Amino acid sequence: MKKVLVILTIVSLVISASLFAAEIKRGGTLRITSIKQGILIENFNPFSPNTNEMAIGGFYETLIYFNPMTGRIMNWLAESYDWSDDLLELTFNLREGVLWNDGMLFTEKDVLFTVGLGKDNRALDVANLWSTGVTGVRSDEPMTVTFTFSSVDTTIIQRFSSLFIVPEHIWSKVDDPLTWIGEGIPVGTGPFILKEGSFSEQSFSVVRNPNYWQIGEDGKPLPYIDEVLTLTTTNEQVSLRLARGEFDWAGYFVANIDEVFVKADPEHFKYWLPEGNLVFLNLNNLKWPFDSYNLRAAIAAAIDPF
Repeated sequence: MKKVLVILTIVSLVISASLFAAEIKRGGTLRITSIKQGILIENFNPFSPNTNEMAIGGFYETLIYFNPMTGRIMNWLAESYDWSDDLLELTFNLREGVLWNDGMLFTEKDVLFTVGLGKDNRALDVANLWSTGVTGVRSDEPMTVTFTFSSVDTTIIQRFSSLFIVPEHIWSKVDDPLTWIGEGIPVGTGPFILKEGSFSEQSFSVVRNPNYWQIGEDGKPLPYIDEVLTLTTTNEQVSLRLARGEFDWAGYFVANIDEVFVKADPEHFKYWLPEGNLVFLNLNNLKWPFDSYNLRAAIAAAIDPF
């Protein structure tokens, strides 16, 4: 009887998984908006303050991702990380098999190179690692990178979610990484690739990276969509164009949004408002009783922020 139940359970799971996978739609083009002084500038340099938003996450990725909605840290190009017992070293274990979109393998050398750029030129230290406690970085074995710190501060790990890794085999040939805007298709590990010849002052397209490392819930490589089309607009035009259905996704303030936007198509036109503020609890770790690790751990467990 137990064997029958086990077999029925397995069959049920297989059928459920198949049905669930069948519900996931793939393909299509997502139309999004961008306000960049009326025109788009072809700058996908992750070190530049004027970089196009698609470069951040779309082309270039980080070791970890910090989700401000949940407060959780998600492993990304690093599949795990470990603190030393004295909390003065942090080791990232990098994800195996990740490819740059030109087919080259992502390795620890790319991470060391990217971090080294910020050490040599603090303008390239966009994650502010070298100015907030990092004293060194090394690789003791393949696909691991270890950072050393001047003092204990485990909150610094959030800064690594702003460290966008670039390929050494491309950027080592760049004379000025701060001002370089790239030539041709940017080489990254991200889910999208710039569509060749698509860039203009009004629009550009990115297409699915066929070698992207993340797998979707249907067991196939992400992303689910084939293409993202970015269209430029202005504050004056955005409300009208949204109501006409010219965009699928926009991130702007729309006055009287229910009347101006949702009313045009209540079934499909939706909006979401992000959290305005995060809640912080700061403790003075130098004074009693908050100098006790056990007390701080107990407070964290009692709050259970996750």
